Amino acid sequence: MVLAIQPLASAEQPTKSTIYSIQETHQLPNNSSTAATNVVATVFLFDNHTDYAGQQILSETIEVDGVPASPNITRTEENRAASFSLGTISGGDSKTITITNIIKVTQVGPIDSSAVQGSVPSGMLAYTQPIANLWESDYPTINNKALELIAGKSNIYDQAEAIFDFVKNYLIYQQQTLEHSALWAYNNKIGDCSEFTHLFSALCRAAGIPTMFVSGYGYNPQNGSNLAVHGHAWAFIYLPGVGWAPMDMIWQRPQGEFAMLSDDHIIRSTSYGPDLVSGSEIHIPSNRVTYQFSHGQNNPNINFASTGQIVRKVAVEPQLSTAASMEGDIWKFYVTVTNAGAQAVTNLNVALSADSTSLEVPGAQSISSLAAGNNQVLTFDVKVKGSVENSTMTAHVTYDSPYGTLLAEGQSTVNVTVGGPSGGETNIMLFALIGVVIVLVVAVAAVVLLRR
Repeated sequence: MVLAIQPLASAEQPTKSTIYSIQETHQLPNNSSTAATNVVATVFLFDNHTDYAGQQILSETIEVDGVPASPNITRTEENRAASFSLGTISGGDSKTITITNIIKVTQVGPIDSSAVQGSVPSGMLAYTQPIANLWESDYPTINNKALELIAGKSNIYDQAEAIFDFVKNYLIYQQQTLEHSALWAYNNKIGDCSEFTHLFSALCRAAGIPTMFVSGYGYNPQNGSNLAVHGHAWAFIYLPGVGWAPMDMIWQRPQGEFAMLSDDHIIRSTSYGPDLVSGSEIHIPSNRVTYQFSHGQNNPNINFASTGQIVRKVAVEPQLSTAASMEGDIWKFYVTVTNAGAQAVTNLNVALSADSTSLEVPGAQSISSLAAGNNQVLTFDVKVKGSVENSTMTAHVTYDSPYGTLLAEGQSTVNVTVGGPSGGETNIMLFALIGVVIVLVVAVAAVVLLRR
């Protein structure tokens, strides 16, 4: 089955996005001599999340043993799943489900704090409740810390930011083999993305801020194409006047991503909490299989064996650098535009923006096409008009792809001092002084030669 779930991006509305191809293979082997009948496999599917995130499923192909399939697809309030009726799997046989998605992920935020107004609606209060063995927001240690962190802060944005900063600085990142609750993380002061998210969620709920847990993938090109290696977790909180806002305490460490989400986050499933806990154990909802077999026979013991591959289909990365010194009042900026995707892109338009009171940027430049894996360096002569400290220079690249017109950005911090020395910063007056010294040396040399 091939689905086109969302229209392709409009060329008139470029977005800061990356296109991914994700192929998952789910094998259901019967490692016994007993036939399994009425086999039904349920597989979680990727979904659109355009109301509070920037995720669109551009296409989806589903096959069973290489043949297009039409499973029964259901969508709950939180997730989307497909049920496959696979019939009988005889002893020693297996079935293979293959699902291929093309997914567009667009950066969200950052959210303007002034947009957060009012209080949490009564309909959202269900998402502020404690959950035993997961988000123990009613436990005195958690509750008291939350109240301490939000003391004197009336705006929910400021309250959430205080909790965010506390968690990212309080916990030491350490990979865990098991999922642990918020209270465990608080007491042990360690954890990975799940523990950071659980502690943040519990503190927010103790402060009356609704939370939602997200299980998905944080794409890092250094981790290769194995989908499982990119596994990641983060949170959403509800901000009045805005809606659900993303929170990731460990991405781009040490600063994290507060009220924003970069285009390397892919949502797999979301949860408001109860389905994450079974007794005292935390389990992220996963694929499952049910089947029947004749009475008195041994259990066929069919299990999922899942693998996945992720590839960036379309991704452009601009990087800024500068010349070591200035030429008069001109400072050369270099923009290295790299095609980090698997497909060629065309009609690249590269422009700079900066503080116009101190820096005058030239016009945009273009690149007709850029093959996968290639890069091109463009030179921009920026006129320095005055001193600037810790200002931001941004390279904007719009480009055409098979999935529409997209945007990529790269930034660099600029420090220029005009009129006085300042460490290794560029100093226009220094260059002028050097010029005067050179002129004087030449003049003195000329006088000496004349006297000879």
